Amino acid sequence: MKRSVFLALTTAWLVAAADKPNLSGSWKMVAEKSDFGRMPAPTKYEQTIEHKDPNLKVTIAQTGQNGDRSNDFVYHTGGKETTNDTRGGQTKSKAKWQADALVINSTLTIRGNEVPVVERYSLGADGLLTLTRKLTTPSGDFETRIVMSK
Repeated sequence: MKRSVFLALTTAWLVAAADKPNLSGSWKMVAEKSDFGRMPAPTKYEQTIEHKDPNLKVTIAQTGQNGDRSNDFVYHTGGKETTNDTRGGQTKSKAKWQADALVINSTLTIRGNEVPVVERYSLGADGLLTLTRKLTTPSGDFETRIVMSK
């Protein structure tokens, strides 16, 4: 009896772990599939992701109207709050799996205003990584979608 309970729990854990994709890799924006809404699109957008659940490190490098920018972010996918330094100050985030998508809820400060940001990473069957980002700002809400390939 104890053995069958152990096997059932182990199987359930393995199935749950299998639902969560490993996001590791060097990802580059597919410009024609991405949409920056009312934001100017960067000419280059890349993410290097090191993912060993529950630890996630994301390095973003982009080139746009304001030149080259780079940021490192560290998250805990189990929902533990993390703090990352950005140009505007600090960003506090909580990352959690929702089925096979990683959702990161953050609060960042822009010009003295707290801005909620919800990011959703999903890996498609086609091998493309899609990042949707929703921001709620004093001047209105907007959403971007960045599609990336390895």
